[in-house]
Amino acid sequence: NPGAEGVETFVVPENPIRNALYLGGTWNIAPEFAESKGKAKIVYRYNSKDVYLVASSQGPLTITVLRDGKPVGEFAGEDIDAGTSTGTVEQHRLYKLVHDEIPGEHILEIQIEGAGLEAYAFTFG
Repeated sequence: NPGAEGVETFVVPENPIRNALYLGGTWNIAPEFAESKGKAKIVYRYNSKDVYLVASSQGPLTITVLRDGKPVGEFAGEDIDAGTSTGTVEQHRLYKLVHDEIPGEHILEIQIEGAGLEAYAFTFG
């Protein structure tokens, strides 16, 4: 429901199309960002080396990053722990989620552990 504002519950499709953003769970859609209202996820099928997310949270909030359905691990960006594939979102800034040596098409999944994540924009490198 593009362009709609307010609280809505979303389901991620089985086969996400490239360069489309999908939300899973309950979100409050505001003009500038989407805010998680509980455990939720973001799914994005991309084709690049690096993936960044501009986000913030009122307090420390744990995210887990998956790539192609597996923990991001060795492909973790600077803000994600390669051992646990998790990171903490708090202050409003650019978070480095994925870093790879070569560009490729992958499905990114960000699992959000609770309410209060404000997702603003993805950028790619």
